[in-house]
Order: sequence, then structure tokens, then C-alpha cells
Amino acid sequence: MKIPIQFKLSLKEKAFIGVVAILIPILITFVLIYSKNKVYLKNRVLDTLTVIAEAYEGQVYQFLEKAKIRAQDFASDGFIRTHLQKAIHSNTSTSNKLNKHLVKNKLSLDKTINTINILSLEGRVVASTNNAEMGRDLSKEVCFEEGKNAVTIVENRTGHMGLPEISISTPILTKETGRPVGVIVNYILISELNKLLVGEYVKELGAISWGKGKGAWKTLEVYLVNRDKLMITKSIFVKDAILKQIVDTLPVNLCLTSSEEM
Repeated sequence: MKIPIQFKLSLKEKAFIGVVAILIPILITFVLIYSKNKVYLKNRVLDTLTVIAEAYEGQVYQFLEKAKIRAQDFASDGFIRTHLQKAIHSNTSTSNKLNKHLVKNKLSLDKTINTINILSLEGRVVASTNNAEMGRDLSKEVCFEEGKNAVTIVENRTGHMGLPEISISTPILTKETGRPVGVIVNYILISELNKLLVGEYVKELGAISWGKGKGAWKTLEVYLVNRDKLMITKSIFVKDAILKQIVDTLPVNLCLTSSEEM
């Protein structure tokens, strides 16, 4: 007959087993709570970023829509319509009147606009707020080719003053027949969009909450990318990124190929 072996545990061993028995449930509970909280916090951060992105998206849309409406408003100006055809036939005095009208009555209405050009249907600048632009041939420019038919927004790597800009062009139509007689182009420096994305634009409009709460988002970067996957606004991480830095990421590709958000 075999005598069963009895295991005798020391007090230290019993204490160790007791501690392990207590810690295991605590550890399991901690892991479960951590995993749950991790998912929750991740979703909260993503939700917050989505709200921020949509807010900026709305501001950009509003800014660009305002720019398009402004160009269309200028194109419908009676003075411009009636004097444009005279200026097209090399009437210097009429061109001078148009130039003064653009500077005094149009450029002063919107300080985001840097330059205004009026083009003939051949693409020649017949009136401008910038005398150096007079007579330029812009017939090969996208702003003219597409602006003859509809309001168009195009970005330019090197615009006026050698700085990146966007051009908003739209046809000028006769009041009687509705036929195009020319194209008006408003030029806005891309730095105006940068001001919008960093909050300076709303600050200039008088927003008293500007700058509050930015400490928690010091590394948050908001930028715009064009159809060629190039940044068209500044980056806080990459120097001289405008129209040079390629952004070939999944969110950008989804937006460009299938118009999907991410």
C-alpha cells in the first residue's frame, strides 16, 4: 500500500500563491478595461478630428465660394460690360477708365484679391489693376481657356510678386444677348488660404475665441492638396512645401479617385 505524498508549503510559498491568486483577476480586469478604454479614446479622438476637419472644410468651401461669387459679381458690372468692347479695339482712354474703375470700385471691395485682369476673347489683357499686366497674352493659361465657359479656380505655382496664388476666372457676358465678350480673372495669394487654416482669417474678422485651446493641438496640421497630390498651403513640418511637397497617402488617394472621405 502506497502512502500518498503530502506537499507541505512554507508560509512564504502560501503567501506568494495568495498574492498571485489576487493579482491574476486584477491583471485580467486591467487588460480588459485598458483595451476597452483604448478603443473608446481612439474613437473619441477620431471623432474630434473628423469634426475639426469638417469645420475647416466648410470654411474653405465658404472662402472659395465667396471668391467665385465675387468674380461673377464683377463680371456682371455694367461699366465693365459697356467699356470692355471699346477697350478691345485698342482704345487706350477706355482701357485707362476700366483700369481706374477696377482699382477704385472693385479691388477695394475685397482685400484678399491681389490683382484683377480683364481679358479679350483672344486672351489678351485689355484692363488690369496692375499696369505691368497690360497687353499680356494669357491665351494658353488654364484660367482663360476654362474661364471662357464657366467660373474656374486654378492654382499657380508662381503668380504675381513671384508667390503662389489661385486665380478665379469667369466669362463676361453681354446683357442683351448673353454672349461672352471677355473673361475677368481675380488673383488671390495662397497665403490667404494659409491665414484661413491657421485661424488668422477669423481673428481679423473679430473672433474673440481665436487661439484658445490650441495648446493641446500644437502638432495638429491642416493643409490643402490639389489634384496632382501637391500641397497648396503651408506645412508646419516641411519647409517650402507649397506646390512642391507630394502627399501620396490613402486619404488623399480616396478623395481623388472615388471622392470618399476617410
